[in-house]
Amino acid sequence: MGFAKLIIRDKYSKKGYADTNYKNKDAADKLVRYVFKDHGKGKQVRFYGGLGIDMVTSERAVRQIKKLKKMYRKSDGRQMYHFILSFDERIKNPIEVYEIGLRIMDAFFYGWQMIFTVHEDTENLHLHFILNSVNMLTGYKWHMNGAEFREFKNKMENYADDYLKKKGHREPYGDFEDVAISELF
Repeated sequence: MGFAKLIIRDKYSKKGYADTNYKNKDAADKLVRYVFKDHGKGKQVRFYGGLGIDMVTSERAVRQIKKLKKMYRKSDGRQMYHFILSFDERIKNPIEVYEIGLRIMDAFFYGWQMIFTVHEDTENLHLHFILNSVNMLTGYKWHMNGAEFREFKNKMENYADDYLKKKGHREPYGDFEDVAISELF
């Protein structure tokens, strides 16, 4: 299937991240710093966007995330969600990936504070999405069960695939490496 695969970084990830279930109080600080750094070049990423957050600096974005949590008295538990949308290695244009990030943000995350960045530090361009666990309009926390997440995953992947097909990309001959999704929700 297609050009894009969605994964979620969570406590079951095989990557060595400290507290990747993002329940500690400094989770937002660490995660925002992580996604804004292009690890291959050691500098800030070139393409990023956000919703409900003034991203003049990463510190300012984190303050706004924490302020919203405090306003709704939802500072405990999971602080953030971290989604990664990875693209087939034949997708080489970071501006197209950035456009997908903008469109996905508008289509799927209305009402949520979020940040996305384009990473160019691997063979596969990929988007990092950081979602505040608290909705900025309602104060409710994000919840999904496993079936809802699989549906969400399929919709996001199909959305990205459809966009790339409209841009003239041909369907790859086979799947690129599928990533196992943990049942987090």
